[in-house]
Amino acid sequence: MDYQAVQVSDEFAELRRALRRFVFPMTAFFLIWYAGYVLLGAFAHEFMATTVWGNINVGLLLGLGQFL
Repeated sequence: MDYQAVQVSDEFAELRRALRRFVFPMTAFFLIWYAGYVLLGAFAHEFMATTVWGNINVGLLLGLGQFL
């Protein structure tokens, strides 16, 4: 396969643009989410300990939300 021809093709350029339009905003979103989670855990103990249902609290939901 001629990899250089693929690399300069319009289809490959569009694929790379689509990847960048998805990856960079998602990376920023997850870094902000994580930083917010850490800051809330450090400074908003009462909020993070707020019971939602049974033994489930806000901190647990936010922590598990990072994996979704």
